[in-house]
Amino acid sequence: MQLCLILLLLFSVGSCNTPIKVDGNLEEWPQGNFLSGLTAPWNKLPQDSTNFQTRVDGDYLFFNFKTVDETPFTVPFENELSVAAGDRVELFFSKTRDMSEDYYCLEMNPRGEVLDYRATYYRKFDYDWDAGTLELATMEYPNGYQVEGKIRINELQELGLGNEFYLGVYRAEYQGPDQVIWYSWILPESKEPDFHIPSSLARVKFAQDGIEPVK
Repeated sequence: MQLCLILLLLFSVGSCNTPIKVDGNLEEWPQGNFLSGLTAPWNKLPQDSTNFQTRVDGDYLFFNFKTVDETPFTVPFENELSVAAGDRVELFFSKTRDMSEDYYCLEMNPRGEVLDYRATYYRKFDYDWDAGTLELATMEYPNGYQVEGKIRINELQELGLGNEFYLGVYRAEYQGPDQVIWYSWILPESKEPDFHIPSSLARVKFAQDGIEPVK
């Protein structure tokens, strides 16, 4: 019991908890977050209430987003690009700081629909790429939604990601069809909304149980 309490204090996610089931309810996740709050640099808004957690358990990297969104907005799903027209959370994985080699993007909406693609700098997108082992579950509630997922670590390794890599964490909140607030973990060095630039990424590493920033 003491060891479990110590680990929960040291890490945002811990191995002393029950196994994670990707079902969208997050009940088996411990309290605490890898990060709490994303910033909307182009709208000059305070940090939002997004919580993002990670955990490594067995062969998988698990993650979840829990976000407050008072204006839920999605469009009917016709194809993957439909996801890009509504509320969503996003993860970018890059093995290089400058995005000069392939990086990989997961955009996930409140219904669990995914736009996944490969890209290279600058904004050269390959929508034929799919995250083969990605599994998602979501839950919507009156003032927001949560997205829970997992992806096999060996798939990330096959993509060239080592123990250290570069990560982007983002959110798009639509107020209507043409009104969107863009949130990011790292403040990108851009006057216009753009996540596909190196300054939007942070260097991270796999820790004992999940992902943590490299200081």
